[in-house]
Amino acid sequence: MAHGVFRFAGNDLGKSSREISAGITLAALIIPLNIGYAQVAGLPPVFGLYAGIIPLAIFALFTSSRNAVGSPDVASSAIVGAVLIGFAPIGDPLRVQYALALAMMCGLLFFVFWFFRLAFLANFLSRAVLAGFITGLGTEVLTNQVRKILGASHGGGSGLEVFVQQLHGAIATSVDTTGYFVELIALFESIPHANLYSVAIGLGAFVIVRANEKIHA
Repeated sequence: MAHGVFRFAGNDLGKSSREISAGITLAALIIPLNIGYAQVAGLPPVFGLYAGIIPLAIFALFTSSRNAVGSPDVASSAIVGAVLIGFAPIGDPLRVQYALALAMMCGLLFFVFWFFRLAFLANFLSRAVLAGFITGLGTEVLTNQVRKILGASHGGGSGLEVFVQQLHGAIATSVDTTGYFVELIALFESIPHANLYSVAIGLGAFVIVRANEKIHA
């Protein structure tokens, strides 16, 4: 009898230790990721931490799906950032309020889709549209993150950048654009002013991630 009790307690203790280890691992992953996702969306970094705590608690209460994502990802963050450009610039306090309103509206739409079983509509999206969206999204995120890795503000004021900004202003009168070419010019102009320590850390992290993928492949 005592042996069975001790065995049960040992199994329970081992399960608890594994759960604690999994929680620590998850926190180590989502904290830097969510801070980066908040910056991609143009929001204060603290909102990335909020998005890593509250959705996971709701996820644990209402579902156990292995396929559902309980926190932000690159795609959703970039889309939120692109949508908010038309309402409030980065740094405007109203941007946070618009982001919260957008999140509530998306949650309501997801509820409607779930209630009326409308998931089949996703089958009408062509592969070409999805591939173009993913490619454009990846390019935009790459540009933003490379600028952060360089650790240097773009050198505004050059003739080339002024010309591109004027061109962007002319195009924006008839075409909805977010000024990607302005960001690209700013990226190239910031290269001579890059912080070597920031570049070393960024490249080192990239090498570690790629090496880890090959080791565990």
